[in-house]
Amino acid sequence: MRTVTVVGAFLSGLHAARELLAGRTLETARSVPYFWSDQYGARIRFAGRRRDGDAVRVAESELTGDELAEGALGERAQGETGFLGRYERDGRTVAVLSVDRRRPFVRARRELARRESPVEPAAL
Repeated sequence: MRTVTVVGAFLSGLHAARELLAGRTLETARSVPYFWSDQYGARIRFAGRRRDGDAVRVAESELTGDELAEGALGERAQGETGFLGRYERDGRTVAVLSVDRRRPFVRARRELARRESPVEPAAL
């Protein structure tokens, strides 16, 4: 899957400069896919590689289970309905989705990036 973002372009430039200065291929870049969108006053962010069948767990939310079941989102003030969801496979978080949860999302995205092991050139 090819994803093009400003952040991705910036990181690709950093990687290219490091490789150029080294004079050889140190490692093949493999970043965590990421996108965001503003929808009706809410900031939606997603990072990672999810697949059908991944388990989804709400890791952080100000909503109660009853509110989610009753669809009471409209009764909450804007900004009070945010959440962070984690997509999990084989006990590992493989993607994260957030609505109005910037700091937890940034932490989770960094955690995903640390786990992404670089692909050695010979493995390609």
